[in-house]
Amino acid sequence: MHRKGHYEHIPSTVIPALKRVGVAIFFIGGTAIMSDIFPIEYVITDEFAAKSFVLKLLILVGTLKTKLFTYYTGFSLMESGAIASGLSYNGLDENK
Repeated sequence: MHRKGHYEHIPSTVIPALKRVGVAIFFIGGTAIMSDIFPIEYVITDEFAAKSFVLKLLILVGTLKTKLFTYYTGFSLMESGAIASGLSYNGLDENK
C-alpha cells in the first residue's frame, strides 16, 4: 500500500505490537514463577484442607491469579496480532 492521501499519516504498528508482546512475555514469566509457588493441584490435598481459613484464601488467590495469567498471555498475544495488522487503528485525535 502506498502512503498517499488518507493513508499518509497512519502511524507504524510495530512498536505498539511489540509492547503488547512484551506484556505477554511478562505474563509467561509470571505464570512460570507462580505455578511453582502456587500449584493448582495443591488445593485438593489433605495438607491444604488442614490449613486455616485465612491461609486457604491467600493460597487460593495466588492459585487463581496464576491461572488468570495463562489467559492474559493468550489475550495479549491475540491483541498484539490485531495491533500489528492495524485492525485496532481508529484514526488520529485532531485535538492533540
